[in-house]
Amino acid sequence: MVQVKFDINIAKEWFGTSGEFIKACKAPGVAAPSGDPAVLTKWLVSSMYVMILTHLVGIAYWGVAGDPVQGVSNFVSYSISAFIQTWIVWYSFVHRGENSCCPVFIFCILDFKPAALILGVLLLLSGVLQAFGAVMQLLGLLSLGMGVATIMWIVFVVFYCLYAVCMIGIGLCMVKLGGKQAGVEVPGADKVGAPSEQTTV
Repeated sequence: MVQVKFDINIAKEWFGTSGEFIKACKAPGVAAPSGDPAVLTKWLVSSMYVMILTHLVGIAYWGVAGDPVQGVSNFVSYSISAFIQTWIVWYSFVHRGENSCCPVFIFCILDFKPAALILGVLLLLSGVLQAFGAVMQLLGLLSLGMGVATIMWIVFVVFYCLYAVCMIGIGLCMVKLGGKQAGVEVPGADKVGAPSEQTTV
């Protein structure tokens, strides 16, 4: 039965996983998207680091633009936000396993089997839209004069595009994991990341 509730014990349990999550943060990476929680963890951690690096580059851009305080402010706020959000998603859908919970503001949705699948689809769509937007912005910037500030912003957009790719990877992992948990067959999900479809560089 689906439950929506605020339970301080869930918050305590989440906070108590800090050591385990920090350990997971030491092993970022990417792999063919799958329903394996370890692969999802790698994509989550990688996306967090890419977001942090993106706004580290942003400091240089804002410094050149004459407002380094804005750059540092963005870097600190986005880094903290990325860490906490990654930790929450990791706890909700990796650490808890089959008993996953979906946080909504200060409440959690419990025993909602399609939660990971739905979130995966939303993250996948978000990643595709963000990647498209970043590419369009990059193409627009390339048509401008190549001043230092423009070059720094282009580097920023490239990193943001990598973040969008990570979001797509997370979304695919969540779709596979969520489909398995919900007992829903997702058309084509079994082919994503299959060895026969991987290309060798």
